[in-house]
Formats: sequence, C-alpha cells, structure tokens
Amino acid sequence: MMFRSAWSVLGVLAAAALAAPAVVASMGDDGLSPAEALARKSGTPLAAQRSSASVAPFAGYSARPFTFECLAQVRSRSGFNILVANEDKPSATHWELFTWPDTGALTAYLPGFSPDHVRSQRDIGDGRWHTIGFVLEDRRARLYVDGKLEADQAVVPPIRPGAAGPLAFGSLVNGEIGCNGLILRPRLSAGVREIAGVPAEPWQADAATIGLWDFGAAIDGGFADLSANRRPALSKATQENGLWPNNFLGGETSEFRPMPPRVAVAAQRALLGGAVRRLGLKTVSADRVRDGVLRDWLLQYRLNGSREYPEAVWVKPAD
Repeated sequence: MMFRSAWSVLGVLAAAALAAPAVVASMGDDGLSPAEALARKSGTPLAAQRSSASVAPFAGYSARPFTFECLAQVRSRSGFNILVANEDKPSATHWELFTWPDTGALTAYLPGFSPDHVRSQRDIGDGRWHTIGFVLEDRRARLYVDGKLEADQAVVPPIRPGAAGPLAFGSLVNGEIGCNGLILRPRLSAGVREIAGVPAEPWQADAATIGLWDFGAAIDGGFADLSANRRPALSKATQENGLWPNNFLGGETSEFRPMPPRVAVAAQRALLGGAVRRLGLKTVSADRVRDGVLRDWLLQYRLNGSREYPEAVWVKPAD
C-alpha cells in the first residue's frame, strides 16, 4: 500500500476546503432571491448604521492570497458605505470594500497596489440582500456580487510593508465613515475560494477559514469568531448614517434622517417631573414637554451617552 506524504494530505484538505459549495441559481418558490433566502438562514446581522465592529490586528488578515465573503444589505446611495476595512488607509496592505455615492457601485480600495481601485459597475445600494465576494492575489483582484464576477483587475503589489491595524466591519478602522445597512456572517479565508453562484447554506468555518464572525453570538463583550483563531469582533456605537465626513459640531451630520421611532415615553416624563421637583425648577413643566422631544432626548442619549464636559467650558461666576 502506498501512503501520501503529510504535505500531500494537507494539500488535499486545503483544496477540499476551498472548493465551491452547493449554490442556488434562481428565485425560490417563496419569491425570495437566493441572497435573501441565504440571509434568512445566516443569523443576526450587524446593524452598521448603529454600530460597527472591529477585530484586533492580525497579520493573517493581510496575507495574500485571501478571499473575503459576506452578505450585505446597503440601504442608501447618498454617501460612501464601508462594508469592511483592514488596517488604516496609510498602510500599504490596507484593503476595504465600499459603495460609491449616487451609483452604489461595489468598489475595492487598495492604496498600496497599482491601480489602487478595483471598480465594478454593480449597484448594491438598492436595499436588497446581496452576497459579496473579494479575492486578492499578488497580481490579481476580483469582485463578485451574488456569485457573479463583476470586476477582474490586474494589479501590482505594494513594495513597502504594511502597518498593523484592526479589521473593521461597517466603518473604517478610525470610525470616520460608516455604513447605512446590514452586514451578515463575514468570512475571511486563506487562499482563493471558488465563487460561483449564491450558496444554498450559510458559510461555515473550515481548514482555510481565518475568521468567520457571527453577529448574533455574544462572547467576551463582542461577537464570536467561529474560526479556529477565535478572535472576537468588538462592537462600537456609531452614527446613524453613511455620510460621516460632513458632520456638525457634536457629531451630527447634514444628511436627512427620519425621526426616532414612536416609543412610549411615560416613564421618561415621570423621571423628568421628579427631577424638576427635586431641583426646584420653576420655569420647566414636565407635562408641557412634547413626546417627540422626549424621544429625541432618548435617541441622543443612546447615540452619545452621558458626557462629562471639561471644567474649562463652564463660565465661573464673578465673586
């Protein structure tokens, strides 16, 4: 009997892990697109308009070749929407996937490569679920939407080393630009995976998986990484939209946003009334504050929390 070498066996395992899974090619009997049907099976998404998530720096997230996959539902074309970003922009090995304003076109930004953009014409800012795929090799970069190749670009790799930084979902790593939408079950894999069609079942961790994050599974204050690396993604509250660069003082943006949901505010009105009585405020009546004002206060508290201002901002009375 002939025995394969250990390296041969590992090669067989890696090839099996990177092989394409069963795919769905057409609309289902329930009227759902294949990506929508997959999203229903794939758990809880990251609501990126409310919070982003980041993973501590790891060299494997920049090692080429790699394949990134996720489900995304982008709800706006009015600004940039960041799906995923590895390291900060000055890093030669930074890579990110985002949508262009107005067109919603899926694009990759690779500042250390030449050219530094991989551009598709595929609009994913339509509020529908789509599967996203990105394959980066030393001299080739590809973008996929719903299992279809949308961009295939020859590239020249960076000549300088990268700078270590986090992997972020739903924003840049510094939090400057976000995403108006949902991101679901991102998977990062070593090597080139075959992408053909939309998988019939959710992505699973296998021998090639570097990270697979489940935004419905809480662990150690973050979201579980189902890969063998076990590197959780920590959540961070963000603003409510994808147009972050145009911010007013205090972090508010110029983009239109709907009013907060019409939640019950009786308990908050009672608390306000108690504070008015306790402080002896004569010109404030809790009963006269509109429900909409209380709802907006609740929203601002959820977004910004309770902040202590530095002593220097207070005007001290003269003696």
